[in-house]
Amino acid sequence: MSCSNTRRAPLGPFEHPVGATTRLLRTISVLLSFTYLILFFNNRYTCGGAAIVYKSGARSQNVYNGNESAINTLASTTDGRFAATCNSSGTTKVIDSVSGVEVSSLGGVGASVVGCAFNNSGNMLATVSDDVDHTLSIYITPNGSWRDGVLFSSSSNVTAAVAFVCWGNDDSIVSGGFNHVMFWTLCGGNLSCKKGVFGENGQIQPMTCGVGSSNGSIVTGSVGGSLFVWDVATASVVETKPGHTKCVTSISGGDGGFVTSGKDGFVKIWSNELMNLNAFDMGSPVWSAGGDTSGSKVLCGLASGELKEIVVDSEFSSVIVESHRNVYGKLSEDGGE
Repeated sequence: MSCSNTRRAPLGPFEHPVGATTRLLRTISVLLSFTYLILFFNNRYTCGGAAIVYKSGARSQNVYNGNESAINTLASTTDGRFAATCNSSGTTKVIDSVSGVEVSSLGGVGASVVGCAFNNSGNMLATVSDDVDHTLSIYITPNGSWRDGVLFSSSSNVTAAVAFVCWGNDDSIVSGGFNHVMFWTLCGGNLSCKKGVFGENGQIQPMTCGVGSSNGSIVTGSVGGSLFVWDVATASVVETKPGHTKCVTSISGGDGGFVTSGKDGFVKIWSNELMNLNAFDMGSPVWSAGGDTSGSKVLCGLASGELKEIVVDSEFSSVIVESHRNVYGKLSEDGGE
């Protein structure tokens, strides 16, 4: 269905993000309340590396400018308390997702960080870097505040390009990218891995995104548009579902199901069993999308330069941000009140 009933929402103080855009957006985390954590990056404009925590209910915002280079990717804890921003300098900044204050600076080895994800408990953070070995690193916070964040374990990955990292349970990590998915086990301080098997249930192709499901499996999106369901124990594809007619650009999920976006211009909502519950035609390629924990709203960034919020039941969408199509950018939404 098409989200044709569109209005523009008043943004209060968040009306002039210099250089902001949704072009080449990659990550939107789960919305927990009425607070958005929006991150923009651009190497040529003043908002490069800026994290903006915009509280839609209060019409207020906090800005974090601590990234020394462009933000590549980000993640948030499931409770919305913390967010991690990863930049091109190889540094991962953990910030308070409500105030936008930095609580920890991790890494800094020089290689650009291209993927990150918190575990379900929020006390571990996995990152993958764009070095020759696409190093997987695991950081921990012993006391839970992330002010004591420290490297716990790291390992060489694969030489092929890596697009994402996600968690299964708290000792199972999955990374994926060009024609591969790797399944990692964390035991003590040691990381071991095995390569995923596509087998008869899935055609080998680049994987663009992934997320852990509530039943313990991993769901990945592909360049071809299909959704792959992986069994963690056997590291193999157990099912392939038609997802989008073009590349899947993002997938996010929680206990209630999944939200996917695609270059075909659709945002789709799925049950935990990957039954398609709803599909929204946004009229432009969608770079990323994320839904709130109740399943009532979805925030999505479009190639047309708009950030839109969809009210699922009414199929009504609001334009939250309008920006330039040819300026690179990234944003995320998060909760935390």
